[in-house]
Amino acid sequence: DGTLDETFVAGVVIGTGGVNSVSLQPDGKILITGAFVPGIARLNSDGSRDTSFNAVAGQTLPYPYSNLSYITALPDGEIMLYGQFSSVNGLSKPALARLNNDGSLDNTFNAVFPIGAYVGSVALQADGKILAAGNFTSVNGTPVGRLARLNPNGSLDTSFSASAAPVVDRIKVRADGKIFISGGFTTINGANRSYIAKLNADGSVDTSFNPNPDGRVEDVLPSENPVIVGQMSNFNNIEHLGIARVDAAGNVDPNFVAYLGGHQTVDKLFVLPDGKVLIGGRFSHVGNTPTNNLVRLNADGTLDSSFNPAVTLGSTFYSDYEISAASKIGICCESEIISTGDFRRVVILNYDGSLDTSFNYTLGGSVYDMAFLPNGKVLITAYYGSGSSTVVILNADGTRDTSFMPVFNAADMYGVFAQNDGKFYASGNFTTVNGIPRNAIVRFNADGSVDQTFNP
Repeated sequence: DGTLDETFVAGVVIGTGGVNSVSLQPDGKILITGAFVPGIARLNSDGSRDTSFNAVAGQTLPYPYSNLSYITALPDGEIMLYGQFSSVNGLSKPALARLNNDGSLDNTFNAVFPIGAYVGSVALQADGKILAAGNFTSVNGTPVGRLARLNPNGSLDTSFSASAAPVVDRIKVRADGKIFISGGFTTINGANRSYIAKLNADGSVDTSFNPNPDGRVEDVLPSENPVIVGQMSNFNNIEHLGIARVDAAGNVDPNFVAYLGGHQTVDKLFVLPDGKVLIGGRFSHVGNTPTNNLVRLNADGTLDSSFNPAVTLGSTFYSDYEISAASKIGICCESEIISTGDFRRVVILNYDGSLDTSFNYTLGGSVYDMAFLPNGKVLITAYYGSGSSTVVILNADGTRDTSFMPVFNAADMYGVFAQNDGKFYASGNFTTVNGIPRNAIVRFNADGSVDQTFNP
């Protein structure tokens, strides 16, 4: 009924900054980092705090960097902690540390980064060596250029030498040992090479690969024919906006013809059961065809002309897109109106893009996130101008399910997530629910009651 289960007492008090990073260990336990004390924690599978895990990530850096840390569970049960922090467990350990399974520092791992350095991405090679990327300029006192490879004991692998400037955002390794880097850099190993590069195993540039995008690369899928997404408008002076598939040399694959116009921002991408791709974001056309920020592509990147969304989406504000088990498309909008002949903030489309007229959302307000529940209902976070936002369940016809009326004291609700068994989560900067102290996250049973077995 939405009333708070008072037997649920949070084992981790999470501040207004929320949770930064989550990683699942092989044993099913959950690692989290964020703006809470002590900055890192491990949860049991029921959400309770694992008190056998003791780690403290100390930060001396100003907000917003003070909670900028990420966590990755390693296959052997150890834990990689990285980001922009100054100490771990009271010991100086800037930017990168490896922890034992109990949260203690792994003293056999001796990588030393400068105070204030930032490690934003790591990749584990098959041989156990660790690739790191960020803005750092030395490791263990040896000058490096925002890239390094570490041996399993944390010593610098001097057989790898690569230098990029000013920053590398992501690093990924392919099964054949080739390394892809992307981000805001404009040089690599002293030569002009902007936003993306493929490196050999020793860090030298694979000069056979040069897509030469004219804008920042946000991410790359490091396959034999890499897919690149970002803020670019052409590759090697061939127009291809926002997304492209390239061959081994970096040449645009003419068989993948999708390219985006306008703001060139993709908010959500879904691969559908039939192999087609649904893209939602902020762009004005695909190829030479005008679009409304929501398109479906065939496997070759061509526009699926059988998909005709019955909505006009604005491009200024963020929208969220979700797919139901029945391949229906849910769209919600933060602030800019979705026009379907009238004005709505949540719509459901059929697979062909036509409007599901049985669903009619009329509550108004800004809607920030949504999820489909297995029973056909829709979960949203919504702000109605009353000074705070809340979580709402909508019936299949779009009306509010008034049997679920929780009260949060948050100015902002961040998101919702639904499990396949009907349970669902809500997160935000709340400290009370229905007047009782609770922090940042709650899980509800399918009937709307709080799941008392989940105790983070």
